[in-house]
Amino acid sequence: YKNQICSKCRFPLKTSLAYQECESDEIAAIIVKFSALKNIRKLLKSQELYTKFYIKLKNLLMAQIKGIDCKLITYGDTFVINMNKELSFATSANKAIRLALKITNSFVSLNSKVLEELNSPLNLNLTIVKKPAEELQTLTTYENDVKLLTVKKSSKKYLKGLQIVLDQYVCDEVNKEYKTDSLY
Repeated sequence: YKNQICSKCRFPLKTSLAYQECESDEIAAIIVKFSALKNIRKLLKSQELYTKFYIKLKNLLMAQIKGIDCKLITYGDTFVINMNKELSFATSANKAIRLALKITNSFVSLNSKVLEELNSPLNLNLTIVKKPAEELQTLTTYENDVKLLTVKKSSKKYLKGLQIVLDQYVCDEVNKEYKTDSLY
């Protein structure tokens, strides 16, 4: 894949794909991870129950991106939503933020039920990053063990384990519209 050339345009395959699929040279991508899945699998004590739960999780995510012009790529338990159909990085970043908030809001109810039934949050981590168009098919992983959301035990328990992390490029683009806090 690295050294392959497109037979039509004679560009490297990554570049050719970027020209065909992306409207701008830089895009925003949402990396969606449910980091508590191994723990939830243990707590459910049944592969059949876990499979049903995972399918429900995936369907809920798919329902949120339905009708949005983007490219979803699944890498095992990691989902990457590329906002590749926007004309600029700025519009791509803003669309990614709105979608990330929509995804987070849609999982609040399920997170609350999982917390109540299994005493474990989903740990839904959404990381929004800037990617060059040529990296459209590449899984860009960002490990973050940031505990961004601190919730008092008595209030807003349903938010426990839900977080959105932005890289600096995305933060710079959306800072006018959305209030963000630095990790420093």
